[in-house]
Formats: sequence, C-alpha cells, structure tokens
Amino acid sequence: MTGLCALSWALWFTGPIAAHEVSRRAIREPIRQVLRLAGDRDLLLYHPNDGLRGGVGFYRGRTALEYHDAPSVVERFRRKPDAMLLVHREVEQSPIPTELVRAAVDAGMLFEEQARLPYSGDKYMVLISASRDKS
Repeated sequence: MTGLCALSWALWFTGPIAAHEVSRRAIREPIRQVLRLAGDRDLLLYHPNDGLRGGVGFYRGRTALEYHDAPSVVERFRRKPDAMLLVHREVEQSPIPTELVRAAVDAGMLFEEQARLPYSGDKYMVLISASRDKS
C-alpha cells in the first residue's frame, strides 16, 4: 500500500498527471476571456481539443456545438451569423484555418479574428466571427 501511495504521489507531482493538470489550469483563464467576449452568443468549436471542449462545456454548463468540416461551419453561420467560432491553433499555424477561409469565400462570407488568446507555450485559441462579404 505504501508503494502504491508513493507511486501515485510521484505521478501526481512529476508525471503525466501533473502535466495534464498544469495544461488544464493554463486554459482556464483564456476560456473565461473567450466566454466574456462571446457573451450570450452561441459558441461553436472547430476541431476542438479536449481542453477547449471540456472548458467551454464546464463554464457554460452545456455541451458546445462541434464542427469537423469547413462547409458545415459556413452553413451554420449562414443560418445564424451572430454565433462565434473558437479554434485551437499552434504558433506555426495561421489564426484562421485555410479550409475555413476558402469555404467562407466560396459562400460569400468573411471570417474575422476577434481575439487571440495564448496558453500553454506554443498553443493559442482564436475567437472568430463571420459576416457576409459586402464587396
């Protein structure tokens, strides 16, 4: 029993459990900021990682709508343009995924970055709004 407790303690403070807990803490404040910015608008997730999925669900008290293909996101914005989209990105990636930009242009819409919130070193999340292309 002592050995099992020692192993648990070691994993908690030095192992994968500690890394997971640190990453969860790092995402909390950016998620709160995203939710303040989004207000009461629907918040959509595009290819969310577990941190975004769990954080948004926890703070909103409901599951957020998840999308895994760009045409579905664009169609959702065509039906209800006041929603906001949250994407998870890494530093070397552009803020708005290329496939979303292409699908929006094809549908006569524009995506606009509203906020970029860094967390956990090389990762950040981007809050995006959509509008009809007026040109």
